[in-house]
Amino acid sequence: MFKKIIPIAIICLFSLPSFAQVVGGKHNKLFNMFILEKYEDVYYKAFKMSEKEKHSREAEVYLYMTMALHKIAENPDLEEQYPDAYEDILKFGGKFRKYADKAMEKEEETVTPADNYDYLQELKAYVLNETYFIFVERKYSKAASRYRKVMKIFPDDENILFVAGISEMMSNNRQGQMKLDEFKTIVDEKYQNSSYEGDEVSNEYFGKTMKTWTNYLVTEGQADEAKTWMKLAYKMLPENADIEEQYEKIMN
Repeated sequence: MFKKIIPIAIICLFSLPSFAQVVGGKHNKLFNMFILEKYEDVYYKAFKMSEKEKHSREAEVYLYMTMALHKIAENPDLEEQYPDAYEDILKFGGKFRKYADKAMEKEEETVTPADNYDYLQELKAYVLNETYFIFVERKYSKAASRYRKVMKIFPDDENILFVAGISEMMSNNRQGQMKLDEFKTIVDEKYQNSSYEGDEVSNEYFGKTMKTWTNYLVTEGQADEAKTWMKLAYKMLPENADIEEQYEKIMN
């Protein structure tokens, strides 16, 4: 009987949602609670651990906090109890990335972003979608603040750098120009590789916000600048529906 139970347990484990675990983690109690969907318990236990010197710089602890809050934030029954869940997701997600990067630099054992790529892509989709709601409401200063925090979790994603930059520009924060200049430099380097296609998740928001940005430039009397941006965007992602539509509009 025992031999029959083991395969079933394994099957159940691999049928769980893709972010039902921290890949490469060592904290089994947090793992078990998360598997049992005790997300509030996971969050509080991980938070208490983060307050102790022993665990205060452990990337895994902050990733569990982020994952638990992500689940909590998507639960309508818990939403009112955690009004700051989204901001805390950004805060603790940033700390996860910070301590993971530091540990990797020192060649210390850690939970890495690469090993947890699948979950982080789900997280990216969630935080970009939530922040985009603010962006389309024209709360550009607030959106810029959020995007800067998202960048701390995903520092290598040039599309997030772009939306942070244009949000700053559209809120009259001229520091956004530095981000846009950096974005262009990164794009020149990455897209030299003909097989590079950007990030599957953030490409969608690049296309959407590029429409807003170039429309804004046109209304500000900068039609030529809008055309320059559309040429760049079309070169990057010619098959993106938003970019293709906007290219026809701006260039004709």
